[in-house]
Amino acid sequence: MTKTVWYRVALVVVAVILIGVLYGLMQQEQIANPFLVGSLGLILGVDLALLLANLWPVHHSRKP
Repeated sequence: MTKTVWYRVALVVVAVILIGVLYGLMQQEQIANPFLVGSLGLILGVDLALLLANLWPVHHSRKP
């Protein structure tokens, strides 16, 4: 993997850890804000989608 791919993977891992910490704090404090939970889920989903898009091998179609 190239350096930029490792950099993107590290960013996604940091984002997932931060979301996990925030979610844990919300559970501990019994904060049930649906907008906050929804936005965290959306951010996590987008991050994972970008990670999969970056790691997925690209197959270039040959045009005649």
